[in-house]
Amino acid sequence: RAPLDGWLRSWQRHVHRIDAPLKFFLVQRSRKLSRRLVAPERLASSWSRALRGQLKITLWRPEMYSILQQARMLYAADALAAVTGQACGLGIFLRRKRILLEFTPAIDGSYGCRWGWDMNPTSEVGQIGRLGELHHHCVMSLAVGVAERTTSEAKRSAELALASRTAGDILTRAEASFTWRTAAKVVPPSLGSGRLRRVLRQAVHLVRSARRQE
Repeated sequence: RAPLDGWLRSWQRHVHRIDAPLKFFLVQRSRKLSRRLVAPERLASSWSRALRGQLKITLWRPEMYSILQQARMLYAADALAAVTGQACGLGIFLRRKRILLEFTPAIDGSYGCRWGWDMNPTSEVGQIGRLGELHHHCVMSLAVGVAERTTSEAKRSAELALASRTAGDILTRAEASFTWRTAAKVVPPSLGSGRLRRVLRQAVHLVRSARRQE
């Protein structure tokens, strides 16, 4: 981690007021890909309102930038939120003790997604959080439909499996647990349940604590 920090600091040094809003990147995947967020603009607006302006959320398409631009933008950010996938790997460019928020349509068990901060150090994304010295939180989310670009044979299998996630025998449910990567859309939990709202509030607290130590 130290060599990476030195490389990133060589460009610019960012100083934030402790109480400044969190610079928060919410990733929306390309239309060509699976696992796209549903209504990301609405999500960003509702999260910002719920936290009374403590989040400054930007909808982000990382593929629109070079890798150097991505690194610079994330080093200046406080949080990266994305559906499980390659974009989560970019979290390594965040500064230490920043936020990596993962929305996964997987089923807990086949994919580690225990509730809580830094509770999944061996999952695909949790390892990035651990090695990058970030605060990682996995949030179980709803998978909707099957991506159009999925091959016909795999699409039929995925459609049957998605319908069997909570029904059928143990073998059927086991097969269903591996189809989440073909999900067309992903819906994070609503703020109404209170759990995601608490996660966002905790993220603000964690970032402000990190700022105090810098």
